[in-house]
Amino acid sequence: MNLYTERKITIIDIKDLSAIRDCKIEELVLSYQINNRTLKKDYGNLCYSMFKKPSWSKPSLVIESSLQKSRCGILKEALLAYIIKNNNAESIKKMIASSNAIFEYINKHNPTIDLKNKSEIYQLYTDYTKYLISRVVSVDKKKSLSNSYASNLQCMLAYIISIALDTDVNNILIRSKTIPKDSVDESQWNHTEYDIESFFLHNISIFLTIKSFLMEGGTFPISFNFKYDDYKIDCNLNYKGLRSVVTSGKTKGWYDKHEDLANKAIAAFLFCFTCVTAANRSSLFSIESDKFETVPSSQGKRTFARKNRAKGDEVPIEFGIDFLPYFKEYIEFRSWLLTKYSEDFLGSYENNLFIYIPNSRSESRGYNNITPITANALNAYKKWFTTNFSDNWIPLRGIRQIISTEFLRTTNSVRLASLKLGNNWRTFVANYGKTTFDDSANEMSDALDNIFGNILNNSYIYKPSEIETVTIPMGNCSNIEKKSINPEIAITPDCRRPESCLFCSNFILHPDRTDIRKLLSVLDMFKASKKKNNEQGILIQERIIQILDDLQASFPETKELIPLIQDEIDEGDIDEYWAEISMTLKLLETV
Repeated sequence: MNLYTERKITIIDIKDLSAIRDCKIEELVLSYQINNRTLKKDYGNLCYSMFKKPSWSKPSLVIESSLQKSRCGILKEALLAYIIKNNNAESIKKMIASSNAIFEYINKHNPTIDLKNKSEIYQLYTDYTKYLISRVVSVDKKKSLSNSYASNLQCMLAYIISIALDTDVNNILIRSKTIPKDSVDESQWNHTEYDIESFFLHNISIFLTIKSFLMEGGTFPISFNFKYDDYKIDCNLNYKGLRSVVTSGKTKGWYDKHEDLANKAIAAFLFCFTCVTAANRSSLFSIESDKFETVPSSQGKRTFARKNRAKGDEVPIEFGIDFLPYFKEYIEFRSWLLTKYSEDFLGSYENNLFIYIPNSRSESRGYNNITPITANALNAYKKWFTTNFSDNWIPLRGIRQIISTEFLRTTNSVRLASLKLGNNWRTFVANYGKTTFDDSANEMSDALDNIFGNILNNSYIYKPSEIETVTIPMGNCSNIEKKSINPEIAITPDCRRPESCLFCSNFILHPDRTDIRKLLSVLDMFKASKKKNNEQGILIQERIIQILDDLQASFPETKELIPLIQDEIDEGDIDEYWAEISMTLKLLETV
């Protein structure tokens, strides 16, 4: 006997706040429009402790007796408050997805929890945080979560609890360790300019091969043959394409597998375009093909696109003359492709530079016209690319990170680099303005060679706290009034250079986690440098080790604390100051 049954549902537009406010939340299914498609998201299923995941076309099946009435009012208030603050479909979709993940955990571990019971809900928050952290550090790829995703889930649960208890969300967040949100994708820092050039060559070759095949009326299989010795690229692939199925409403003889190839060509060129422009995804999805103008200084092309995260402001997107021949090839291919379809099928997005052409399978999912290129199309292309060509895959955000790093190195200007990416400088520093760990360590080593070029082996015993100090990146300083530093010291410490504080008579170290983490973070960064074994490298490492030895001699309890903090650093929990590598490098520029 199947206990899961259909329930009564009420479909309400995502923007209709009054209808949402008046509905029975356990019946609610939200509807919204994207690219001329009407889509639905089941939200009311969260009121049940036993439900099956909905499909794109059908709401959840539930066990009616598992309705948890104590959730209903809280879930309604949480949704209404969220819609008022984030009134766009993509944000609300993510909110519902996060809520589903949270309640999947709740339904498994404590399905009847009272969300208004403080002790129960605080314990839930603590337990869920521990669960998320265990998933973040898991070596099992199937179980592992990214820091950013885990942080989003933690914040969403804190938000729901704050609604339930009618309190500020920060009062919930402080009750457990905050999972850091890594806005920069560290995995992309292993890529270089060489990798992005190789990635570009793969994609431009794929695009040109498909373009020639389709426009010249080739027959399957299609052969991908290209070779670039300098980049160790040697491709020889015969691709048979998808099963041929005639799709109604299109020019006779045009088949799904040709459309599949056309979509792959469009995606391939999109990644090439990103490699030379650093355009972000929302801009790529909205660029219009006839809005490009010639740039007099470079003879390249420039257009403007509205960027969602820039409050809808227009941002420039530009490429140089070297890319222009490829761009003309794409415009020719795109124009030819559109002649294959009726005006009705082209719809309202035929002017978008990057489009998606639905086939018979996608039509069954609500696609009736050409749309802007979709995230699903890019994901499908990624799978095909990595299966058949190379595992050197660089996502759009990764491309922007690599370009930002190289542009920052070249210009040494955050403002110019942020302009290239279409960000304000604060967003750039927070999301793209960091460099690789090894690069920063080597930069630090070079700077320390200069900073400590005149250092003598001048040792002294660290001073315990209990005196008035000010906090500094290396620990603490007793020179409150910034009086002139003792000229008899063999080196001349400079307050603008935090590393030199290690050799200053005013340096103070508190026997606590904060100061120990600062020292261990610097030591860890320095050990990553290729110059760790030169004279200055040995000197700075020995100085930190000496200070830590003195600390343990004076405060034996730190003998157990230091290894624990080192373990945390090994897992990436570096001191906040030293983790802000771009800020560190900016300080070192004064050397």
